[in-house]
Amino acid sequence: MSTNTPPETAPLQTKRFSQILSEKLAKFRDMNPLHMLKTYAFFYQYVKPFKVRFFLAMLITFPLGMMDGMLAASIKPFFDALAEGRSTLDFGFFTASINAIPLFIIAFNVVQGGLNYVSFYLTSYVGAQLSNAVRFALYERLLAFDIQKSQALNSGFVIARMFYDPNQVQNALLQNTKTIISRFSSMISIALVMFSLNWKLCLIAYGIVATIFFPVAFVRKKVMSLLDSEAKIYAGVLSVLMETLNGMKVVHSFTLYRFLEDLYNKAQRDMYDRMMGIAKAQAVLQPVNYTITSLGIAVVLWYGSYLVMSKEITAGALIAFVTSMLMLYRPMRMLGNTVIMTQQLMLALERVIEILTQKTYQRRDTNRLPSVEPLAKQIEFKNVSFKYDTRNDMALENVSVKLPVGQMVALVGRSGSGKTTLADLIQGFYDLKPGNGHILYDGLPISAVNLDSLRRQMAYVSQDTFLFEGTIIQNVRVGRPEATEEEVRQALQQAHLSDFIESLPSNIDTHVGERGIMLSGGQRQRLAIARAFLKNAPILILDEATSALDSESELAVQQALDDLMENRTTLVIAHRLSTIRNADRIVVMDKGHVAEEGSHEALMAKRGIYYHLYNTQYQVQETEPTPAETALQEQEQEQAQGQPVAV
Repeated sequence: MSTNTPPETAPLQTKRFSQILSEKLAKFRDMNPLHMLKTYAFFYQYVKPFKVRFFLAMLITFPLGMMDGMLAASIKPFFDALAEGRSTLDFGFFTASINAIPLFIIAFNVVQGGLNYVSFYLTSYVGAQLSNAVRFALYERLLAFDIQKSQALNSGFVIARMFYDPNQVQNALLQNTKTIISRFSSMISIALVMFSLNWKLCLIAYGIVATIFFPVAFVRKKVMSLLDSEAKIYAGVLSVLMETLNGMKVVHSFTLYRFLEDLYNKAQRDMYDRMMGIAKAQAVLQPVNYTITSLGIAVVLWYGSYLVMSKEITAGALIAFVTSMLMLYRPMRMLGNTVIMTQQLMLALERVIEILTQKTYQRRDTNRLPSVEPLAKQIEFKNVSFKYDTRNDMALENVSVKLPVGQMVALVGRSGSGKTTLADLIQGFYDLKPGNGHILYDGLPISAVNLDSLRRQMAYVSQDTFLFEGTIIQNVRVGRPEATEEEVRQALQQAHLSDFIESLPSNIDTHVGERGIMLSGGQRQRLAIARAFLKNAPILILDEATSALDSESELAVQQALDDLMENRTTLVIAHRLSTIRNADRIVVMDKGHVAEEGSHEALMAKRGIYYHLYNTQYQVQETEPTPAETALQEQEQEQAQGQPVAV
């Protein structure tokens, strides 16, 4: 979050991924039935396990809609009997006593209520299963994105897609489909009743009501851009909220209250403007639709009265026809809202489809590729060039580095020289484009091997330790989920965390908080090191693994790391002089190139980049040893004098 952008101009847009998404959605602007059918068909795979309940719920909707026609058809015999003073109702194919009307109404509502109950239950059951299935599919796809794509995702965008859109999928496939089926069957049944009463009045009624579609089509085009931008602004509001929660210390430290309040207010105002724009468009339809339907009723009453006076139809038939019109026009008046809601749901469906059909990264069926065995010879970067999608310059250019089995190679260089990029590439976090070299594992390109098996050979400890919300034992078991409690405790002891764990009331079942907020930086770092001990992988990657430790912890963990690195193939990114001196080979990175390579003594004798880095960054450590190095020297002196050493 940048504090340099003034509140009134602060962008509230999702990042590159969502921009691409919006561009691709442009092709779906036409709300044609074929496109809707294809979109709905995509989600059948998630409904399929519950297809019996789904189709039963949809099937029940037909008689629910047809019952409107039955109700309309029963009105004519009733009013005809009243007008003629008869005690029996003539339905054409059977007769009934007028006293049966109350029983008919009760039976009608009981049947309708029962069908509604069954339909509601089935819809709720399938809806809950469907939204969960779609939400899990989105999460599964999110895990399958490559690092660059996942880093380009805005947190607000992801949360909106994960929690808002699956509910919209449920509404579209179930509630909206039920509404469409119900209203369609109702219109058909009512149309049949109206046609049977008088075909002339039927043509007038449907001819007038058809004009409702013209203002609806006009408004639909107007609100399309508002609906699309509403989703992006909603994601922007969530992003501001997420940044506030994650950066609360920065907020308080820099007193950003007013800045963030202005930013959030702007997001809310933008959301309000879009919502009011949609509401105004919908509001315009109300008087138009009411005017059209009122005109239809007026014309039917005028012409119908003429037909009654001329004895062409009965008064009961006219009353039944007008009642049928009112039942027909009621959903037609809401047609604009239904169309807008359907369009809103379609956009949500398309956003979900876009994510679910995105090309994933290395989990691209790598399970079909051969697994790797423990490293026998070396890992080799061979003429590797790499560029991040978000940058114009090359992060690495024509880099060739070898990591022989059993050796420790240290990467040294200024910030941004490409050290961490090498550590990421060796784990297959990014793909190399064709012609940009190869990363070879015992001669095999890592793009041609099972990535899960490759990563099982590696333990990674980064400078930015990430802990999950959960307990200490759960976080350590990230290294090996099937590990026993005894093995976890041993790993914690090796990482010099046992004393701290024993001091906690809940011991290893202590919750660490979100991102490990309940622990200090050094404790989080040592938990990450405990993961590496537990994983016990033959290849170790340390990216400034002791950067967050105090002097006492550094000494303890450095000794543990020395034990951990023994007889392992190790890639170290570090600034600690003692670690670099112990390396079998030092690789000096500069602006994405390998500038120098060799032992500490050889590079110092060369008087090149490493020599100058050493003099500017490390010489202070040599003339004024760190507390950890001082303690180590004192410990060595005590051992030389035969004195006991406290561990």
